[in-house]
Amino acid sequence: MTEASDRLRSTDATEDHAPSVSDTGSGRQVAVTTGLVVIPLVITAVALAFRHWYPTGDLAQAVMRLQSFPANPPLVGAAGRIVSDAGVQGNHPGPTFFWAAYPIYLMLGRSAWASEASVAALNVAWVGVGLWLVRRVAGPAMMLSMALAFAVLLGEYGLDAGTQLWNPWMALWPFTVLVLATWAALAGHRTLPLAVAAATWAVQAHAGYAVVAPALVAFAIVGVAAQLGWARRQGSPGLEPSGPTGLGRLEPGRFGVDLAIAAGVGLVMWAPPLVDEFTNEPGNLTILWQHFSSPDEAVLGLREAARITLRLLDPFGQWITGGQFIEGSLIAGLGLLIAWAASIVLVCRRGWWDIARLDAAVGVAVAVSALSISRAFGVVVLYLFRWVLGLTALMIVATLWPVVRELWARYATADDRLRWSWAADPAELAKRVTVGGVVVLVLLAGVNTARMVTADIPYENSWSQMAELIDPIVGDLDPDLRYDVRWEDPLNLGGLGFGTILELEHRGFDVGGPPQFSAAIEPHRVFQPGEADAELWVVTGSRTEAWRATPGVTELVAFDPRSDAQRAETARLKSEVAAELAAVGVDYDPDAPVAMYLFGTAPIPDVTYAKLTRLTELGEETAVFEVPPGTLPAP
Repeated sequence: MTEASDRLRSTDATEDHAPSVSDTGSGRQVAVTTGLVVIPLVITAVALAFRHWYPTGDLAQAVMRLQSFPANPPLVGAAGRIVSDAGVQGNHPGPTFFWAAYPIYLMLGRSAWASEASVAALNVAWVGVGLWLVRRVAGPAMMLSMALAFAVLLGEYGLDAGTQLWNPWMALWPFTVLVLATWAALAGHRTLPLAVAAATWAVQAHAGYAVVAPALVAFAIVGVAAQLGWARRQGSPGLEPSGPTGLGRLEPGRFGVDLAIAAGVGLVMWAPPLVDEFTNEPGNLTILWQHFSSPDEAVLGLREAARITLRLLDPFGQWITGGQFIEGSLIAGLGLLIAWAASIVLVCRRGWWDIARLDAAVGVAVAVSALSISRAFGVVVLYLFRWVLGLTALMIVATLWPVVRELWARYATADDRLRWSWAADPAELAKRVTVGGVVVLVLLAGVNTARMVTADIPYENSWSQMAELIDPIVGDLDPDLRYDVRWEDPLNLGGLGFGTILELEHRGFDVGGPPQFSAAIEPHRVFQPGEADAELWVVTGSRTEAWRATPGVTELVAFDPRSDAQRAETARLKSEVAAELAAVGVDYDPDAPVAMYLFGTAPIPDVTYAKLTRLTELGEETAVFEVPPGTLPAP
């Protein structure tokens, strides 16, 4: 047997059980590495301070919740496509990210930009926590490798998921941290409370995580308990962390303490939704249960869920490029899965249990994600399952890690006969690799910065109209009156109406909306019949003429974002859409919400979908009318 093979066997046998080393400088390493990853996000947040905009739609609803503090702190999450058996709209499970964002929002001046900056700050914190976990479990080299993956993910998430207070985006980084915290717990680190916090954050932000996030927490608990039981049978007092910078031996007593702390963290974070559940009829948790336990539409099923999962695992696909729909290659995703499985064989043969635990966490997350996707229903869009892109990044890292370790053990530390000619000194090679990784990280930061600062703020066709409407509205209103804001909006799902409520409230007016929008605007903004002094109707599309013909109506402002050519394009597209939908048996009403066709149960041709999307981009005339309460438009 050669000296090189003896050295390789020795490395395999001792690498995962090395004693802890000094952690001097680890905090600085984490801070610097995190900074290199998130500097595009920081620069983008600063640049957004000079781009004035008005949140509309879902973003307006989110900022309303920040404005509700401190008098009416939210108890539930954002409104969603969630409906009880009685037809009551529900919300996503909880308000954790609103509570976390509010202090930053308050300190930065309670503006639209402050909401963006608060999201960016929270994302920076989550990225830092994720890299800290990797540094603690696997050391600085793996932290740098994970930072490269994080940088690619950050570029894919872009300005949208990086800075916008939309609930599906607010769960992306916490879920990635959850997987890493599960790995760290399995490796003997005391991260169960962090795992519970990250899981709670993700589930409360978006109900789509309600299966996969608790499953990871349960896996961490069971996995640690099983390892402790195995260690006891081997005569060991506890579980030794597998990385070079462990937090200390995890023993049964400490595990019990961690379980108690984790339970306490969960109880505190779930207190607001529980208060809502026991003080409202029906409570939001009841609405969620009714909605997901008896869906009105057929679920996707396991076969389709497997196809979606594999397409999202494409290593050259949407974790790099993004997109609106699921577009990755099924074959490429299957290739990554096979390569990952092959790497697990190498890991098991070498006894690299630190990598094996990461593989276990990623594997459980992917498997349960597929199960969760199988229970989804309705139109399949990327944002519903975007968390799988983070798993793609982790799976790529987990696949390459044992390959690099094997090559390093064979060649970088081998004798002169086997060593690569350019790897004469292992320490020098490690230095060169580190410098190369930092250079790539800097280059990615430059690319991501250019990509993010030049991106448009989402829903520009909506918020740019708000910029034209709001000042004339404010100039004609009486600050001593109460205004009930209502709307007819076939293009934006009431986006301009929600934006109007938000901006008028921000400027000191007493405004609200009708009871059917309680989930969106929160109960304290609801006006029951007779409570408002006047109504403001924000009307988009052809219905503006009916309102103009109604007696007692005062038109405050009107704005059409289209040119003459674009108005002609709108007319042509509506005619074509009507004919194309009629051909597939769908009646088209130009005054009905476009979303009814885009996200409805009836399948429509792709070309028709594109034309409907184009109609929302073009926009139509919007007018705002002040009317006496109870006024209806002329027929």
